[in-house]
Amino acid sequence: MLAASDDEETGYSIPKQDIVSVDRTPNAYNKNLFEDFETSALTPLERTVADTLDEQEKLVWWFRNRVSRGWYAIQGWRKYKIHPDFVAAKKRADGSLELVYVLESKGEHLAGNDDTMYKDKVMQQMTKTKVETYQMEIKFGKVNDKAEFYVVEQGNEDGKIRTLFAGNRAPGTSHHVKRYAKKRNRKGKK
Repeated sequence: MLAASDDEETGYSIPKQDIVSVDRTPNAYNKNLFEDFETSALTPLERTVADTLDEQEKLVWWFRNRVSRGWYAIQGWRKYKIHPDFVAAKKRADGSLELVYVLESKGEHLAGNDDTMYKDKVMQQMTKTKVETYQMEIKFGKVNDKAEFYVVEQGNEDGKIRTLFAGNRAPGTSHHVKRYAKKRNRKGKK
């Protein structure tokens, strides 16, 4: 569940602040939710995802999720939680919040591996599952009316993000699972 809530047991609250190291790389992102973050800690793929997110006209805000207590995590059916890389809010034409995207970026070298397949299945299930949402008062409006979860592949990150923010797709549509399955089968035949 992606829920912003006053109750720590109920849902997730976006951290009010983040402690960052002094970074010589300037934060050139206009739509990042935080004033600053450690841009030098981004991998090349994460930087491409961040750049592409920041360019989207329908983007309200985004942030780089941390693998740390107090940051967003999904408990799938395995022992360890999934800490998706990005959370981004999309607006409607009237400026109101349409939905929140939770994105996990994966490099080409990880396509089709067990961990990627597992995370993709969890993300698909989260997108399909209708959950009760909770809301607290926060200064930039509601953050949890609707959420969708996606794995974003390296090599297709630009197209995937632009498609999500264009809105020209059916909710929950995911093409990358078939591609992973084909790669895995090809490797198995060798």
